[in-house]
Amino acid sequence: MSQTTDTDTPLELELGLELGPRADVRACVVGSPECINLISALHANPYIMSTCFYEIRKILAQFPPAKNENKFIYGKLGEQSLIKAFSRFTQCDDLDSAHAYGSEYKNDCRVFGVDYSIKISKSGAAVTLINKNNKAAHVIDHNFIICHIEKKKLYIFPSSVIPAKFLNDCDAKIDYKPALFKYMDENLSDYVYSFPEFSEAQESKLKAVKEVNIYQILHRNFVEEPSEVEECAV
Repeated sequence: MSQTTDTDTPLELELGLELGPRADVRACVVGSPECINLISALHANPYIMSTCFYEIRKILAQFPPAKNENKFIYGKLGEQSLIKAFSRFTQCDDLDSAHAYGSEYKNDCRVFGVDYSIKISKSGAAVTLINKNNKAAHVIDHNFIICHIEKKKLYIFPSSVIPAKFLNDCDAKIDYKPALFKYMDENLSDYVYSFPEFSEAQESKLKAVKEVNIYQILHRNFVEEPSEVEECAV
């Protein structure tokens, strides 16, 4: 049976999470309780989050973003791994799934009643927030979950806590500059979550993961006609 401590918040009591004393989390609740509550829930579910990061590392190996055809794929698959992980301990809505065509403009998921935009970054390069497909005014005023794979971290924060100097607004898109991650590590660590370390078995399995030729698979499974394959084999 779950035991509570004097540092459990109402949200944690509702979820039955055993967080224990976390003075660092409580000190930052005034700033953004939604983001802090999500980070608290991640700390309370290390197995789920270890599995999630294993999937993200596996995706990186299977669909390396250095290849143009993989840039969108690895990001979307990483996003799905995070949404699936969150769904294992609370309700997490995939906002794109609500659209018959296209996708949500800014946000990707809703967890604990809060909307987030999810971004996946291999090594902490500039993070594209919005591609400007039209001349409408684009405002950065939402919450982010940015996965920095090499750092093994999630950066979960409202845009309001980030100084404007870390935004790069050009004609084609709006980015967060690479310096954002160092700034947050040094000044906003309450908004930073570190994934659990892998087991030796997980590390061993990752070394065996092979790159996927996505075009070959798509063509073979969805384009080739069976009769043509049989004729070629004769």
